[in-house]
This record gives sequence, C-alpha cells and structure tokens, in this order.
Amino acid sequence: MILVTGANGMLGSYIDGPDYYLTDIYNLDVTKKQNPSKHKKISCIIHLAAETNLEFCEKNPNNAYKVNTLGTYNMTCLAVDLGVPILYISTAGVFDGTKRTPYVETDKPSPINDYGTTKWYGEAVVESYPKHWILRAGWMMGGVEKDKKFVGKIMNKIRSGEKEIYAINDVLGSPTYAKDLSKVIKNIDKLPYGLYHSCGSGKATRYDVACEIVKSLGYKVKVYPISTKGYSEKDYKHSTMRSANEMMSISKLQKHGLNMRNWKIALKEYLKEWKDK
Repeated sequence: MILVTGANGMLGSYIDGPDYYLTDIYNLDVTKKQNPSKHKKISCIIHLAAETNLEFCEKNPNNAYKVNTLGTYNMTCLAVDLGVPILYISTAGVFDGTKRTPYVETDKPSPINDYGTTKWYGEAVVESYPKHWILRAGWMMGGVEKDKKFVGKIMNKIRSGEKEIYAINDVLGSPTYAKDLSKVIKNIDKLPYGLYHSCGSGKATRYDVACEIVKSLGYKVKVYPISTKGYSEKDYKHSTMRSANEMMSISKLQKHGLNMRNWKIALKEYLKEWKDK
C-alpha cells in the first residue's frame, strides 16, 4: 500500500487506485509525529501535502515552516522507521531566477521567499535519507475546482464575466499539468533514487498562458501584458517577491525514459476538464 499525503489537493486529484492510501489533514496531519506501528502495511510514501500559497507563506512564515519543512521531516522519519522510499514534490521556487536559461538539477538553489525556502529545507531533509525521489514541479495547473493557481484564477475571472485580464509578462516558467506529473509519480519506480525536474516542456510567461486560454476557448476577452511591479501595485494580494525565471530542463527525466508534454498541449487538455465541469 502506498501512502499519499495531501491527496485532496490539485495533484492528488489525479492519483487514485486500490494501491493508494489517500490521506489529507482530516486523517493524517503531517505536522505531527507519526506512529510507524499504525502504518506497517505501507510500502512507499508519496508526500504531496504542502502550503503553496506564496502570500500566505510570507505573512505566516511559522506555519509555512511547520507544514513544508517540519511536515516533510515527519514523513521522512516515518519512511526511515518503516524502511520504505519517500517521494517528495518540490518546486522551481527554490531558485532565485537570476539564471537566463532553464535550471538543471545541478544548479544551486537560492530561494527568495519563505515558500521557496521552506520547500528547499524540505528537500534537504528528504535528501538525508537514501531511499528518496524529489520531483521539482513548475507552475501547476489541474484539479479544476481545486485549482487555486493561475489557470484556475483566470478561468474563474472569465466565467464571472470579466472582459479584461492583466497578466505578468516579465517572468518565465514551465507550466505543469498535474495530470502529467501524476503519470511520472505512478511510474516513479522506473527512476533511480534522486532529484528530477518534472515540469511541462517549453517556456511561457503568465501572459502567454492567459492568451493561450482565451485563444483555445474562443472567449471574447482582452488580455493585457503587465510587469511584475505594475501587477504588484495593481493587486496588493500579489506582493510576495517571485523569481524572474522558473524555467526548468527535464532532460534528466527524459534520459531515464519518462517525459512531460509541452505545456500548450497539456493546457488544451486541461481546459476540456473545465468545459466538462
């Protein structure tokens, strides 16, 4: 049986089956020490539980550390006690964004906000245990009603009748469809233990993604490009410092026989989920 934490989130929406023991805070609080005697049948841990709201993390750093770092420590301790492997989902947010090309696994992290810092510390905890996989994801999309990230926000704006949308055009990233990431997770035993970037292929700005949404669905909505500074001044809720470059290379993942689709192709499929909602 494979234990999955944070299964009620975006990524957890695509992980199911008889081999998975799906948990969330209501039946497994990762911030608390786990009793291994209660999990004797577990053969692997997939640790998805995390606090991913950047603004919330910045305003509540103690909570961010408690969930993202301490929570990861507790689940790693459980893996050690049981002698089973652990898979940890991290983020491109561990980088400061000063690099001009896609980040690779050997690049040194240097986070610039509490979210990135707490996730990086989580990586350090997991890396202390040999039986581990770390998958760094990019800008996540997926789960429809569970999607509190960019694509979900844009879709909700459009559905509420907004005809003008502002999207940042000076930050680059690798949009990641949670469904595609879940396929990598389900095939994780094909990968040697270690760190892998696992994001959508290709690069994009938030503006590019918003334009693609409008184009794909044929909405009569105008998308305006705006700088990070301009957006922060326009929307005080978006005040946390973000990396200017969160692009990642998935060449290491591909060398081991696994792949992630181009973000545009993945986005079109994801938008069909919204249509069917």
